[in-house]
Amino acid sequence: MQITPPFGGVLLGAILFLIVVLLTGEGIVRLGIQANLWPEPLLGTANAEMDIKVQALDRLVKQQPVDCLFLGSSQLDTAINPGVFSDEYQKLTGETLHCYNFSLGTLTAGPAGRIATLLVYRYHPKMLVLGISARDFSRDFGELARPLTDDPWVRHNLTDQNPGGWLTENSLFYRFLGQIRVALDPDYQALRSRMLQQLAPDGFLQYTGNTLTIDTTSFIPKFKLNAEDLSGLDEVMALKDQGVHIILLEVPVYPGFLPDYVEGSERKYYTAFRAPVQNRIDVYRVPFIYSQEEIGSLIRDSQWNDVKHLNTSGAESFSVWVARKIAGVLQHDTSTHTIWNNEYGNH
Repeated sequence: MQITPPFGGVLLGAILFLIVVLLTGEGIVRLGIQANLWPEPLLGTANAEMDIKVQALDRLVKQQPVDCLFLGSSQLDTAINPGVFSDEYQKLTGETLHCYNFSLGTLTAGPAGRIATLLVYRYHPKMLVLGISARDFSRDFGELARPLTDDPWVRHNLTDQNPGGWLTENSLFYRFLGQIRVALDPDYQALRSRMLQQLAPDGFLQYTGNTLTIDTTSFIPKFKLNAEDLSGLDEVMALKDQGVHIILLEVPVYPGFLPDYVEGSERKYYTAFRAPVQNRIDVYRVPFIYSQEEIGSLIRDSQWNDVKHLNTSGAESFSVWVARKIAGVLQHDTSTHTIWNNEYGNH
């Protein structure tokens, strides 16, 4: 007579077998990394740039503290060279800042709130600069960024504990298995390949082109401030209560493109986007540095990659300008915000 083991015994055996497989796989993956047989697997989120930057920043903070972080869309990704910014800031203040540009392609203000909170909790910067533009508050953008708010690893790092997020954080073997999934995603692989070629070690996305073709069709034909993105902006500004200097920076567009940016009207850019956003910022009393009015005299036509992004030459000039503005902001007592909006925000 054949004896059938109870269901509980089968389940226990399956669990033990799974544990053995996981531990063995973990050991093999880690040994392979140490022997340089393969690279450390990425997180496998919806955004290849985020995966690359988290891995790079995790390594960087083991070598030195990261004092300041820049966060925004690809517009800020290409506009801020952290090395140039830090050098100019040190010349002005005598203080050394180690900065990283954590901007992400397609990022909008909604998911930026979640990502900013994650960055502050994980890396403890002294300062976080959020770059914003009109497209950051339109629901028409954010295809690679909005899904990040539901990513298991992101949720895990924001105190929403879940098995997938915990395994991604703690198990290289689990990440390795995830690489199989993203390997089958051609869009992810194409973005990853481009980022590996264009990203500097400090997160700066290096564009070297110069094409100023302007489509006469309005870039945002119907603009409305999206509630999710406004909430994300609030979340970023509230991080000042964690002892972090929060600074908002208007990321400019090419002056000749401004009339076509928001509903085909330059006036709409100011009345539908900047003025109401400034009113919201006033509630939190954080500095908002305007740049659009000055960009025409600051950046030459040859320093634009396209009408929305600076090239490396433009980023160098803009990073110096931003360092000077931020040095001026931080000279003031952080408990006294009354002059910030008067000096850096024009109502």
